[in-house]
Amino acid sequence: KGDLFDTLYGEIDPLVAIPSMPNFDITKPEGYQNYVSTYSMDTVGSTITEETTINGWVNKAYTTSITTGELNAFLPGIQSYYGDVPVAINWSITKLGSFGVTEANPQINALATITLNFYAMTANGPDLATSMTLIDTFVGFTVLVNNMDVSIQLATTNVDKITVNSCSFGRLSTVLLKTEINNFFRIFTPIINKDLAAMVLTVPSNLGFFTLTNLTLGYYNNYLYVGFTPIFKVPAMADEQQLALFQ
Repeated sequence: KGDLFDTLYGEIDPLVAIPSMPNFDITKPEGYQNYVSTYSMDTVGSTITEETTINGWVNKAYTTSITTGELNAFLPGIQSYYGDVPVAINWSITKLGSFGVTEANPQINALATITLNFYAMTANGPDLATSMTLIDTFVGFTVLVNNMDVSIQLATTNVDKITVNSCSFGRLSTVLLKTEINNFFRIFTPIINKDLAAMVLTVPSNLGFFTLTNLTLGYYNNYLYVGFTPIFKVPAMADEQQLALFQ
């Protein structure tokens, strides 16, 4: 089934249909072919978030690319409380699942529960201005491939439900905040993607006698194609070994 699970929680079926997938496609040039179903993606997402937290930063250097003045339209009152100062955002994903892939649209979709912590830079250092959790947020992202390096870029975001965990500068309405946070993602996605572009994952390519090169992705209904070009490495041999092999 391609069901991946951890020893702490055991096997949990994601209760989605396992799609039909080809075993090998002779029309594709990649000799090493993998087909990853949305079923397996769901089990990977649930297992990772059970065992650890996926997190990162946006504007960790506290540059003026994001400031309280720019965020005030989305977080009313933050500028009057702190003044116009840089803001860094710490994000963490605590739930990830309901993956979707379609042939018509080259991106991966999922539902994620994300906690956002906004830190304003004050004279005394970073201060947690507000913390919120975006529950079952629709996230669409694309995967960028450069040989064996992989990174992701945020494509679409749609927030459904929000819980405000804390707010130092007043009281935020979750009804209004839902609309404002969706606007926030539309405006600041290029800045978010700049930070995501720096988070590069290099796929291991050395498999003993083989080297994998030229990672290729393909999008199909309910599964993702992952192909590699394998190169056989001839072991180094002494002259007498080569002669014996030739004879």
